[in-house]
Amino acid sequence: MPIGVPKVPFRSPGEGDTSWVDIYIQAPFSKNPIDN
Repeated sequence: MPIGVPKVPFRSPGEGDTSWVDIYIQAPFSKNPIDN
């Protein structure tokens, strides 16, 4: 079993920095497709 929660990089429009957010929090609210 995984120990941590999977995270994805997320950058808000207008921000230069990318932060890591839990995939279970970000994915349901994402309006754009996830690119590799």
